[in-house]
Amino acid sequence: MEQFLHKAYLGQKRFSLEGTDALVPMLHLVIEKIAQAGGQEVILGMAHRGRLNVLTHIIGISYGELLAEFEGPSYQGGQLDISGTGDVKYHHGARGTRDIDGLGTIRIELAPNPSHLEFINPVVAGIARPASIQDNWERHFSGPHTLLYPF
Repeated sequence: MEQFLHKAYLGQKRFSLEGTDALVPMLHLVIEKIAQAGGQEVILGMAHRGRLNVLTHIIGISYGELLAEFEGPSYQGGQLDISGTGDVKYHHGARGTRDIDGLGTIRIELAPNPSHLEFINPVVAGIARPASIQDNWERHFSGPHTLLYPF
């Protein structure tokens, strides 16, 4: 994916995964272990590097939806959480689900990135904390939140 983006969209920022190639397989393993421990939801926060790969390979955003972001203004209706932000493609958050063999489905959320590297920390805490203490919420959080620090 990254080699294609580099050739097809010269000069556009994409913050590749190069140098952090183990991130996607590591996240797959971490999410599987969380599901095995009984977790039902994972909330992720990360800076720019590798974010497009996490959106496609972890959250499940289609390549078509991601490529549409490179083509022009954001469109509504996909999995990307872009409503009203007008933000750049590598700041978007998204939600998806992943089927874990024999364990059912786990929900995965990648919080929108507020641009400055460490500002994602309170964003993820702000998503996870209320959900963990509110019994009557439809989306009761029962798993860890994960912050991925820049490499």
